[in-house]
Amino acid sequence: MKPIEQELEKYLWYCEKVRNMSKATLNQKRNVLERFTRVTNVQSVSAITNDAFNQWVAHVTERKVGGSSINAYNAIVLAMIRHYRELGIKVPLN
Repeated sequence: MKPIEQELEKYLWYCEKVRNMSKATLNQKRNVLERFTRVTNVQSVSAITNDAFNQWVAHVTERKVGGSSINAYNAIVLAMIRHYRELGIKVPLN
């Protein structure tokens, strides 16, 4: 298992057990985060750069989804990044 997959699982565990998020919310987060890792090919949270995030934004924009969906997808990714930053993990995304 790649480090990013382990980090994703730990984050989703936190969302479920500590934040008490619903199964529907967890499924949405899992789908978006797995798609993010496939599109950007990042190997760990600490490897998420501005370029990787911009690649993600370009991907979801090209899919011609609505602006509110794009914002929701980005918020999911940024929430995971924020969580790991709060744990002291350095993420080069500015």
